[in-house]
Amino acid sequence: MPTSRRRFVAAAGAALLSGCSGTDEPDRTATVTPVEVPRSAGDVLSAVESVPVPSVPPAPVVSAAHRRAVVGHVDEGIRAAEAALAAADDVALADVESLEDSAAPFETCRSHLRAYGTEPTRRRFRRVARAFLASPAVQLLPTAAVGEAVLERAGDTRQAARRATAELAEPTPPEAADIWRSVESLRLETTNAAGYIGTAFDPSAPPRDDAVSERTGRHIEALASLEAPRRPNGRAPPSRVRTVLSTVRSRRSAVLAAADPTDPETARRLELLLDAVRIRGQLEAFDAAAAATFARLDAEEGFPTERLMPEKRAAVDRVRALAEAAPLPRHLGQLAEDMVTYGDRLEPDRGTDPVATAHFMYVAAGAYVDRSLERGQRLAAALDPGTGG
Repeated sequence: MPTSRRRFVAAAGAALLSGCSGTDEPDRTATVTPVEVPRSAGDVLSAVESVPVPSVPPAPVVSAAHRRAVVGHVDEGIRAAEAALAAADDVALADVESLEDSAAPFETCRSHLRAYGTEPTRRRFRRVARAFLASPAVQLLPTAAVGEAVLERAGDTRQAARRATAELAEPTPPEAADIWRSVESLRLETTNAAGYIGTAFDPSAPPRDDAVSERTGRHIEALASLEAPRRPNGRAPPSRVRTVLSTVRSRRSAVLAAADPTDPETARRLELLLDAVRIRGQLEAFDAAAAATFARLDAEEGFPTERLMPEKRAAVDRVRALAEAAPLPRHLGQLAEDMVTYGDRLEPDRGTDPVATAHFMYVAAGAYVDRSLERGQRLAAALDPGTGG
């Protein structure tokens, strides 16, 4: 019988004997110190899943003027589309195969637009964008990097519209609708890019190019020296951990392949910098998780389930701290929320060592938040000309 189980039985027996001696009435003031009893994998995974994970707010910041511009632009586009449809001969919305709801697309978009105007949340913006057949511009990026990404996407949209127009001498109604959608998407993307960049930059501030290049080079160099952790004894990590580590290896390779911060033609320079900081933090966090998890996994027959709940609560505390941080650290550490919820989704009968995998993800999430908070603060100081950082 395991030691902890023997202690539990002995304590229960002692309590029973003391209650039967001296009086027929039970002693209601007596207490027994609870003893930690190992739980099954299924029990402990269900228990940690019940601990709620706070949401990290999106990082991009846009002005009220930008929101009004988006609403006005989409409303103008709806009116133009309705007028064009009314003036067309023998054209029905059902002919446009790409429309998900051919019965009332304009009213659906107006409904989303009204909701967005009342409460301009990120989710509602995405609904407006989907209803209008334009890709959403709000991504989990700091505001300036969003501007870069939107400008690049707008350029791609423009090229696609030009190619489609050149190839179609007399487009059919569905083809014409697709071209119109591309052009309107381009207009909406351009509106968004102007809004994000206008919100993110102070035109009177000194250039940040040198600071961006210097920091990018520093983080790329550090990233190139890192590798995803491996299990010390050569055995394979749990299957879900292998998947996670394979993904971060691929992301590392993609960032290194795109990295030449001194090249003035490099697109999305801020995004390259932030990618390097994020992937570096992930590799370091996974290394810390491997050190805390693999040793326990190798030392015992089955991972100790009692370690899971404390690590889940610690991870939740760190995510809560991240949710209250400034936009840049929130963006850098956003993946921590997904790390915790990934651990919550594990099941005892799927994959190898689900308890160890959940432990790995919880430890990694906490370590990742700590690095994101620290580096976000340093990066903000380095890119702020007023601080001399």
